[in-house]
Amino acid sequence: MKKYFLSLLLIIIFSCKKKSQTFVDSKDKITVTDHRDSEKKAIHIIKDFYFSEYGSDMPPKDESIKKKYLSDRILNRIRELTSDGENLVLDYDPFIKGQDYDSETLKKTLEIKPLNKKNEYRVSFLLFGEKGEGKTNIDLLLSESNGVLKIDAILNDEHLNFQNDNTIKQVNESENIKLKVINSDLKISKGNSEILLKDVIKNEMSLSTSFKTINENEFYLTYENNASQVKTVEIYTMSFSGKKIKLLSKETVKFGAQGIDDNLFLYDEKYLGSNDNYEKLSSLDYRESGNFSKNPVKKNVYKNSQKIDTKEYNVLPEEYFINKTSNSN
Repeated sequence: MKKYFLSLLLIIIFSCKKKSQTFVDSKDKITVTDHRDSEKKAIHIIKDFYFSEYGSDMPPKDESIKKKYLSDRILNRIRELTSDGENLVLDYDPFIKGQDYDSETLKKTLEIKPLNKKNEYRVSFLLFGEKGEGKTNIDLLLSESNGVLKIDAILNDEHLNFQNDNTIKQVNESENIKLKVINSDLKISKGNSEILLKDVIKNEMSLSTSFKTINENEFYLTYENNASQVKTVEIYTMSFSGKKIKLLSKETVKFGAQGIDDNLFLYDEKYLGSNDNYEKLSSLDYRESGNFSKNPVKKNVYKNSQKIDTKEYNVLPEEYFINKTSNSN
């Protein structure tokens, strides 16, 4: 009789454990499914937006499609940046980083992948499908608007990432140094001192400018050029002391079918004047493309125009270029 009760007790305990384990497994599966369903839903929304907006070579004139997929926040910001016909801040389509595209190529090459953070996705595609053309990458943030999931920010666009709500005229300032755009000029001020760099802000169809303070004295200017099959980013690091702008470094990174061509120039004593515009900066230590590398990616380092080092990076050329355009400091 005791053996019977002992056997019965073991059966009951085993059965409870099995049920408990089954419940945990079931719960875990539901969680994973929910997460995957959420990603699938977001990817479906992004894909629908791109197919609806760029599915033909003639974009729809009706704004109802944008209202369906874009939040009021990003729609209002785009209107603000495109309202001034003479001094457009946003004279390109931020969702394709350009003005022209081939709809069939864009649709065939469209890829959407989740990034590391929740509701963040990378959209990649070719605009024309030409030989050696690099993919265009758009990083999007989605959020709920009135209970509906919509595109709420472009994380790798300086005007639409909403990291600073005053991006139209002023981009990131520290406690002591301030940067302000006046038409195509950049005003740098600190305390009672200020200087104007003339004609250094370029926001055209294929050439865009961004800038940011690094610390209380230093800042950088970044130019991104997508005009040809070889994409280029130029990064100028500068410091402001008294009434002088000192150029600390210039880095030119080119990305094409052959890989990456990266040249970093360091300077000891190079000061800029108000007439040192973009054209003069771009011509400084100019190098023809010819040192492309893929695996590993190589960076040539120069000090006062003399080569002093070559650094290697074990990273894909495309990822290397994306990191340069999004983390230029």
